[in-house]
Amino acid sequence: MPVQNLPFIENMEKRIQNASRTVDASLGHCFVNGLEHQDATAIYNCLRAYAAIDNTKNAEEIFRITVVAPLIQKIIPHGSSAAVAGPTGDGLENDYQLIKECIDKDCNFLLEISSAGMLFDFVFATYFPRTSWTFLVITFPQISL
Repeated sequence: MPVQNLPFIENMEKRIQNASRTVDASLGHCFVNGLEHQDATAIYNCLRAYAAIDNTKNAEEIFRITVVAPLIQKIIPHGSSAAVAGPTGDGLENDYQLIKECIDKDCNFLLEISSAGMLFDFVFATYFPRTSWTFLVITFPQISL
């Protein structure tokens, strides 16, 4: 009988999966709360925990959903072809400038925390995929979400 099919092992696997889901959910709530209140200690401890459990992708996804997506939506509304052209025809350049300002204003605190000995690259991992996809969808409307 293979070891994986033993009742004890199956029970332990279920318990480990439940514990893992609980840790992920609790850590996610703590991270979101830290982001919303810009609590440097909470964010730092959450990032350390994400690094310790080798789950940095989850931290990046939470940051992308909580901070990046709302900022990008304000700058580049979906379905707005006027956002590309803009009044002067420099829409993409203006959007790029606004994104840089948002990073400086709204994300600098996280960049400082994450660069303190951490291996997180939040600007690239969270902003680049969202902004590049949004620019593509606006520029080429035939691309579906």
